Amino acid sequence: MRIEHMVARACRRALGWLVPFGMVFAASAGSAAAQITVGGPTEVREGGRVSIPITARVRIPASASTTTVTVTVAGTPGAADPSSGLTVADTGDYSFSPRSVDLRALSTVGATATGSVEFEANADNDAENEAVVLTFTPSGGGVTTAITRNITIDDKETQSFEWDLLTSNPTEGQAATVTLTAEPSPVQLAWETNLSVSRAGYTLSPTSATLNSGADSHSITITAEAQDRNRDPDTVMLRALVAGTGSNLPGLEPLSIEFADIHSLPDPDKITWRAYLDSNGSPSTRVATVAVEGGAPVHVTVTVDRGTNGYPLGETLIVTPTVRNPAQRSDFTMEPASIEIASGEGRKSATFRVTALEDADVGSEDLVLDLVVTGKETTNGSGEVSAENPFSIAIGDETTPLVTTKTERQVTRTVTVARTAAAGDDGEFTEGEEFSLGTRDLFTSTSPLTLSVESSDPSVARASAAGDNITVTAVGPGTATITVTGRVVDSATTQTTADAATVDFDVTVDGMDLEITLSAPDRDLTEGDSVTVTATANGAVADDTTITLTPVGGNASPADYSVEPIMIMSGQTTGTTMLTAREDGMAEQMETLELEGRFGSGMKTDNTLTFNIWDAAVPVLPLIAQILLAVFLAVGGYRRYLRRR
Repeated sequence: MRIEHMVARACRRALGWLVPFGMVFAASAGSAAAQITVGGPTEVREGGRVSIPITARVRIPASASTTTVTVTVAGTPGAADPSSGLTVADTGDYSFSPRSVDLRALSTVGATATGSVEFEANADNDAENEAVVLTFTPSGGGVTTAITRNITIDDKETQSFEWDLLTSNPTEGQAATVTLTAEPSPVQLAWETNLSVSRAGYTLSPTSATLNSGADSHSITITAEAQDRNRDPDTVMLRALVAGTGSNLPGLEPLSIEFADIHSLPDPDKITWRAYLDSNGSPSTRVATVAVEGGAPVHVTVTVDRGTNGYPLGETLIVTPTVRNPAQRSDFTMEPASIEIASGEGRKSATFRVTALEDADVGSEDLVLDLVVTGKETTNGSGEVSAENPFSIAIGDETTPLVTTKTERQVTRTVTVARTAAAGDDGEFTEGEEFSLGTRDLFTSTSPLTLSVESSDPSVARASAAGDNITVTAVGPGTATITVTGRVVDSATTQTTADAATVDFDVTVDGMDLEITLSAPDRDLTEGDSVTVTATANGAVADDTTITLTPVGGNASPADYSVEPIMIMSGQTTGTTMLTAREDGMAEQMETLELEGRFGSGMKTDNTLTFNIWDAAVPVLPLIAQILLAVFLAVGGYRRYLRRR
């Protein structure tokens, strides 16, 4: 048994040596030689160097003192896999040494002999990974079977692709040229791609391309449609997809190309104007800043810089001045209603005339006209653009007004002083308070005036006029605008507003501090009775207000009564609830209950209410009767006490 165990153990040990760590050379069956393994990495970075170890475990026959195994190394191209970017290695892509390795074992029992091969991946100009096969052929020691090891050279560069738009500022109706280039140039791989353009009406040539070592760059032509009947630029996306997939070429985003529309309108800052004084019906060289009512016209010259391309190409532009304030349409005339800017490149101009008319208003005003530019040919598309700076000129009025208002600063100061005086010591202008202003506080006139007033919000402040005085009365919290019009009595002017002037000023009314008082029609309750409790505010509340009735005195317990909170609704001044004295079926003396109202954030009512709650079995008696009854009961009780003794 012991011998059998020894044999089995020796067999297991022998089998263990046959299990390779990497790749294994094995002696043929029955030979008494060696077992060899090849280790090290299977992937090498381009430009890198690795060591591939070779190990031999040799069993030497008893008749020999040493055994030598010679391993010859050879390199050949590996298998390509284009789908993963793996190509066949050329001889210049790598090198290794030595080409032959001797593994020599010295032990007669068994020994390990080692050696190595240094493998170097050379740098190249492509971005392709290469496959190499190293073949290890042994001789000696009874080992004759060659084995291989696959090694991948991992290229340090990444294959990328680039767009290059060769046509600067492409336009509608023209062709634009784009190149698609592989960087670096492929050596063995071929990249097949499908080309597409995102916008209808645009054509593409070619629609596919193959990038390889013989053609690492392709020229692509995009032709835009000649007329799309709009005046907007077109943005086109050029895509290159790997053939048979929906993926872009590696690292290549779609190229965005903007085609300018040859019928586009000029930019707002290219439209300018200048006003000139009249000289016998024609513009003079003197700049105009005012157009006088009833006076000579002002000549306005509009200039459009159409640039070096003359867009919109071959088309006349129409400039239509448009009044910003519709109320001023009757204040002036304009001839002609629109003007034409000639086609062609460079600066082109045209002129229209503005004449200010006499109107009912007194005083100068500003006339603002937007210069709206459109294209004359509707077939080229709609759209408009306005000058960056609108035409603006003052209309002068030489009419002498019969009444004018004080300056805004004077009116504000006068109103502030009057309101402060009315507010009193607390500094707050609240409901019911009022102040007055005189005609001279608001207007300047040599003639008597009649006054009319109006409030923008009578719920905040009311205004009234009597003779030469205006009275403003505070009504509720907020701000109201008071408008006062002073009109000259028996004016003979032909201008309706020369004899009148209007002034506005704001009045702010402060809110009063909220005060609430409690009341009840009866303070004596018999068990089972109810009474109405009313909460009254000193003014309409702004929001729904809840008043909680809280006991603050008396000897009644919560079981003796019930009462709900009081709600004063928004805009109201009062709210009610019911206080009920509960029946408990027990004969008791009178109990008292003092209630306080609480609301808001820690606020309390101005007063408390005290109620007397009487037992249903005990009639409500006058005070003297209550005292006599108490004495009577006390005496009777004392007598019963004496009899029991």
